[in-house]
Amino acid sequence: MASEPNAEARVALEDETGISTTTDNMEVATSSETILVAVKPGVVLPAIREIASALKNKLVISRGRHSACRRWKKLPGQDSCA
Repeated sequence: MASEPNAEARVALEDETGISTTTDNMEVATSSETILVAVKPGVVLPAIREIASALKNKLVISRGRHSACRRWKKLPGQDSCA
């Protein structure tokens, strides 16, 4: 499952991959064991804050820059980052 705000991109993603899509990041976070955060650098922390309550015991992979790791650790309940 993937979250995508752009309707055209959602349709293309569904057609090309066969996965289900939504506009709701929390829906993806609560229904997934592994979460890939692949957004522009300025959106990484807002996106993670939005789903933070659903991240306990989940593997979160971010394509963000290494400095995002330091910021990640400042979020409540997030004490490890690699």
